[in-house]
Amino acid sequence: MWSEKNWHALLERLKLQADNNDYFQKLGKLYSSRTQTLLASYRHLASSPDLIEAAIWLHDAIYNSLSKKNELKSAELAKQIFVSLGMKSAEIKYVYNLIMITAHQTSPKSTDEKLIVDIDLSILGSAAERYDAYEKAIRKEYRLIPSRMYVSGRIKVLEHFLNRQAIYSLPEFQELFESRARENLQRAIAQLK
Repeated sequence: MWSEKNWHALLERLKLQADNNDYFQKLGKLYSSRTQTLLASYRHLASSPDLIEAAIWLHDAIYNSLSKKNELKSAELAKQIFVSLGMKSAEIKYVYNLIMITAHQTSPKSTDEKLIVDIDLSILGSAAERYDAYEKAIRKEYRLIPSRMYVSGRIKVLEHFLNRQAIYSLPEFQELFESRARENLQRAIAQLK
């Protein structure tokens, strides 16, 4: 589980000011131990692991299921927080770009971009029961959307990932999650039809 100790350790490694604004209280409840475990396990692949961790802390800080600007708003919040904590402008831009790549509008290029995107998509390759619970949670988030619209939109999203040559960019994530993610996506699409 993400902890206040982890947050402050990250700030210390990045040589930032102490968090006097209690950002941890706002951010700490957003993250699962799964994300932390994946980052810890594959940290060695990153060229800037602390900046990836900073981006992970903030990448879903603002989330509204009906908005298409969640990543942008989260990236702007990250910029605001890290400016207030004294992060260098080049590092802020790097974190901002890492958050924006999780919008899945463009293909990740650098290893750091690939790593954060693969971590973000790891839920697709989880065990069937966990993935099915995730799909139910997604439907609950979009409960105000009529069924016909939800089904067609959700199938489009799932097929987008399924039609990729590879869902995951890094070989380590392909080996760990690719086949299970494809099974989960195919099953979800079949259940929606």
